[in-house]
Amino acid sequence: MTDSVPPLVARPAVWPFQAVVGVLLALKLIYFGFAPPIGDEAYYWLWGQRPSLSYLDHPPLHAWLLGLMSQLFGWNLFSLRALTWVTLATTVWVISRLSRRLAPDHARQWFWAALAIYLASPLMFVMGSISFNDHLLVALCLLSALCFLDFADDWRRGMERFGRLYLAAIFLGLAILTKYNGALLGFGYLGFVLVHPAFRPLLGRWQTYAAAALSLVLQAPVIYWNLTDGLASYKFHLVDRWNGAAGIDPVNLLLTIFLDAFSVSFFVIVPMLRLYRGRVAGYPGLARLLAATVLAVSTVTILVIATLETDVPTYWNIVGYPLALIMIAGTFRSRWGFWLHAVSGTLLIGLFMINILLVPVRDLVGWSDGTTFSNYDWDKVAAIVATAHAAEPAAFLAATRYTTAAQLAFALRDPAVTDISDRHTQFNYWFDPKAHIGQNALLLVAPLVPIDFAATQFRKVTLLQTIEIRRFGRLAGRYPLYRGEGYCGGICP
Repeated sequence: MTDSVPPLVARPAVWPFQAVVGVLLALKLIYFGFAPPIGDEAYYWLWGQRPSLSYLDHPPLHAWLLGLMSQLFGWNLFSLRALTWVTLATTVWVISRLSRRLAPDHARQWFWAALAIYLASPLMFVMGSISFNDHLLVALCLLSALCFLDFADDWRRGMERFGRLYLAAIFLGLAILTKYNGALLGFGYLGFVLVHPAFRPLLGRWQTYAAAALSLVLQAPVIYWNLTDGLASYKFHLVDRWNGAAGIDPVNLLLTIFLDAFSVSFFVIVPMLRLYRGRVAGYPGLARLLAATVLAVSTVTILVIATLETDVPTYWNIVGYPLALIMIAGTFRSRWGFWLHAVSGTLLIGLFMINILLVPVRDLVGWSDGTTFSNYDWDKVAAIVATAHAAEPAAFLAATRYTTAAQLAFALRDPAVTDISDRHTQFNYWFDPKAHIGQNALLLVAPLVPIDFAATQFRKVTLLQTIEIRRFGRLAGRYPLYRGEGYCGGICP
């Protein structure tokens, strides 16, 4: 990005960008209307059916909104995923606002180019379409960044409009109330202030600390919930979820770098690196510096974690990418680079759609896939379980993994379904073992989680039938359905 018009937005024609956006929105609409909820989607939906100040895995804002959607529109796919369109609309609005400030004379071209780049990133498309906390996190981070940039631009010109800083802090607080890694945006703001000499005086202003306090106050429900429950959520993320003792693992670091680049798109890496080259004046320079700083803070944090632990999902770095993806509409040197990104990203997204909706892609190429079938045929599975339950209505329903229990619960529209496993999940807060001692249960065995542990919780387990999931005549997977007799509330003697 220089004082001249960036090559990607120099031409007046925007229809190629619009075509990419149109294809990707069509794919998003297909996912919205036809893909059954994947495990964690259904899990978070159940959170919304039981409002709480916070939850074991994440803060509560997304669950609260899902609960509201269920009250407004009922228990269905529309309610589950409608918020993803609200957050997409918010993202589109932010891109529009930024485009007018970044390239006043080419705002339309920048807008469509940036939107196409953003949607063609497999990470942003997938996490923006699945009803995880991330789609809300991204939208709130972008709103916060937009307000922060407005404040920074005013400060640069000698105007102290702290109201915009407070608004940025509120959106930041809501982002952290959605998912803990929203805090990385706050550290990105701190990095921005430290790097840019004109903003360092903010460290001596009380208004800066008042803004930080606003973000912190919004965490009161999470803090209170943790204080009253032995810091359960903090312990889960800092201790329980890791594989074991920390140790330097350079191989895992390299793997994380590769997967991170793959998920966001290899073809945006060089344009993102160009954000760190040279200086740009005015508002575009501030936006470029903020995007680069947030990306650096988020990426370095995730890579440090990856050197110590093996279980580091690529989407943990999602806070670093949204603003950077918008800014690189000005750092692509040619349209060839854009098209490599757009085409490869769309193809990967298409494979994701095939995998979720039609058939396990890994099975098609000869790789073993023991889990993807968990996205298929839940109407069939639920009907079989419901028939078995009708024959023994006093039995409670359970699965051997929390995600399978949640998918079964969503399909049956029955929040009482639970999981019987040795993994501590939110189900432990909802299911009272003492209230079910002596009862029988119907147990659906989840992919890769055998009946072994659940069997120890009953005096006897008997296989009732095996539910086969087939795609185009090929066996994709099986759900064994067991009858458990005499629940013990623990390991039976």
